[in-house]
Amino acid sequence: MDKNKTTLFVIALYLVAIIVTGFSALIFNNDYEISKSNDYIINYYSVVANVKENNVIEITENITAKFTAYKEKHGIYRTLPLTASVGETDDLGNVHYKNFRYSYTDIKCNEDFDVYTSSGSLVIQIGNAYEIVSGKTITYQISYKIDLGSDRDSSKDSFYYNLIGTSWDSEILQTEITVNFPKNITSTPHIYVGEYGGTNEVSNYTFDGKMLYYQHNVLLDAGEGLTVKLDLEEGYFNPNTNYLWDIINLILLVIIALIAIMMFVKYSNKSILTPVVQFKLTNLTSADAGYLIDRHVHDKDIASLIILWAQKGYLKIKEDGKNTYLIKVKEVDKNLKLYEKVLINKIFEKGDEVCLNNIDQRISDTITTVVDSIKVENKSSFNNFGTIIREIICIASSAIFTSVLYKIAYTAVYGWFMVLSFIGGIISYLLFKSFTANLDEVFNKKRKWLSVLALVSIITFFIVWFICCYDFYLDCFGCLIISIPFIILICFIVRKFNIRTDEGMKKLGDIVGLKTFIEVTEKDRLEMLVKDNPELFYEVLPYAYVFGIYDEWCKKFENIVIKTPSWVEGNATLLDFVILNTMIRSLMINFSSTLHLAQIVKGVKTIKSIGSAVGRSGGFGGGGFSGGGHGGGGGGSW
Repeated sequence: MDKNKTTLFVIALYLVAIIVTGFSALIFNNDYEISKSNDYIINYYSVVANVKENNVIEITENITAKFTAYKEKHGIYRTLPLTASVGETDDLGNVHYKNFRYSYTDIKCNEDFDVYTSSGSLVIQIGNAYEIVSGKTITYQISYKIDLGSDRDSSKDSFYYNLIGTSWDSEILQTEITVNFPKNITSTPHIYVGEYGGTNEVSNYTFDGKMLYYQHNVLLDAGEGLTVKLDLEEGYFNPNTNYLWDIINLILLVIIALIAIMMFVKYSNKSILTPVVQFKLTNLTSADAGYLIDRHVHDKDIASLIILWAQKGYLKIKEDGKNTYLIKVKEVDKNLKLYEKVLINKIFEKGDEVCLNNIDQRISDTITTVVDSIKVENKSSFNNFGTIIREIICIASSAIFTSVLYKIAYTAVYGWFMVLSFIGGIISYLLFKSFTANLDEVFNKKRKWLSVLALVSIITFFIVWFICCYDFYLDCFGCLIISIPFIILICFIVRKFNIRTDEGMKKLGDIVGLKTFIEVTEKDRLEMLVKDNPELFYEVLPYAYVFGIYDEWCKKFENIVIKTPSWVEGNATLLDFVILNTMIRSLMINFSSTLHLAQIVKGVKTIKSIGSAVGRSGGFGGGGFSGGGHGGGGGGSW
């Protein structure tokens, strides 16, 4: 696959991931209002929570629901949050949040039930679609385990849980909670009752250090809940920690780095570029030279062939007012390469004289063929397997880096940073690609700045990521820090990974030699060469255009007598040197634009053809409020 097509394909995959993840972020941050239901009422709601030392809580809920007789119902559903922002207030009354992600196991119920996810919640739907419970009073027993994981706070541990969630759409007439702790506690519990954010506390509970019991005999309205909070000494919990994702990321990074080193040693050409100053390239057209510089066939590379063919006597150029015409002088022969023959025949397929403006999108398919043919013509100059290996290293490294970033955002439940992790992947991929210079920086000094820009971009991304997402107690940040040296190592390897063969190095040396000749040769030397070869200026001209030093080459001949070439007809023969060469440059630019436009039109037609066929963070430590803890959720009838 063409290197640019590969780059576009990889970026397209990242963009798809961004769209999908962005859509998921919208779903998981779907806040909704609680509308009171008149279809049922909860007479009694009891919760027994057995807290384990690993911060896993075994929950058993008994819910007695009375259904009205006038609307057909089959049962209730219970929603359990898969993620939550747990908030505490500091001494100044400011609320600080940390995001958590939960997992549920051992879900059981005394009635038929189904479990599925919707809008960021785990839904337990209880009842039978073929049974009607309208007018009945039924007690549902639900049990499950929830793993709260680490609280990411070094100053203390805590139990902060919404035993009755604030997302029920029904009144609850009577509530009873029991919390059993694994070890004795000396701190004082706080029980908050009311809507989300409410700080109304109750005190008529019993607590013996290990068991907390409270019975709430006052009606809870729809959207009201009950939250328990206790501050515990640090180390009270020994939570389960799963480093598998981080370990896999680091192992893969190490493997990729080792493979990159081995492939570099085995397949990277260690030859040193040796330019040979010369004024002629043997068996290399200007289009070949353009491709050999950066492994990409630009429109200007093909456009330069017009002057090359004219200089070789295959066509003439005629200026007639505002129009430029190409006139075929002789048929193609064995002195031209296959792609040259194909392109000339296509240009003159309707006659031996063609207006440049009439070479439209009909040439687009031919240009594709020409581009492929140029690559085939010069394929021996590059190590194809080494190219593939280096591309795989770039793609795999950026994918792993994306995974490291995504793990942080996923763990901390920063929805939009989950999206940004893929943007970080694109930046890292482009960073690696910018470092695969192929020695073409000897022609294009901007390539070095491109690498610098890419490096600055990734460093800036790191800084922004740390500022917005950093949490010292989020273990996966350690993986990100460890991965940075590996990313730098891989950048260095792909920078030094030379995929040119010995033949390719020799040809590049010849091309650099011609460029050096154009840049450094003095006027006296040029005058002597022109006496021996009057056509020297125009023979070198298409190469200077490809190298991007057309004006520099022309300027060297401003005070040297150069006759108008025989392949220019019309008023141009009467023009001075500067205007003539401005015309020639305009010709190549216009032809390059024509080729570019043809490719765009082809792309649009292809698309039509296909068509028809940021999270919150902050320090903990302070008061709580109703609905501000872990767990909770709510439910309704169906």
